[in-house]
Amino acid sequence: MATPARATRRGSLLIAAALALGLGALYLLAPALLDVADLALYDQHFRLRGARQADGRIVIVAIDEGSLREVGRWPWPRTVLARLVEALDRAGAAVVALDILLSEPEVSGERRAAAR
Repeated sequence: MATPARATRRGSLLIAAALALGLGALYLLAPALLDVADLALYDQHFRLRGARQADGRIVIVAIDEGSLREVGRWPWPRTVLARLVEALDRAGAAVVALDILLSEPEVSGERRAAAR
């Protein structure tokens, strides 16, 4: 016959194992539910924290409709991108990060003419 302490320990282990199995099953069977809950908690965190003032040292230079009208259609030649980075460097930028996918080799008008 099991002692009361041993029975309590066995019951606690069974509850812990059942809880672990239940959470594991929830994770495997309903990841979308957990993603929704995670995103809702993340949103709530920022709602509770409130808005913060942006750091004035950070500037985002975007390629927008005005840029496309002035420079021309996308993709721009790599020389244009290089001049943009050089201008940012001369303006005192400590860091320049480009979020641009250059997936194909540049084919400029000069290269096409030389190939012909």
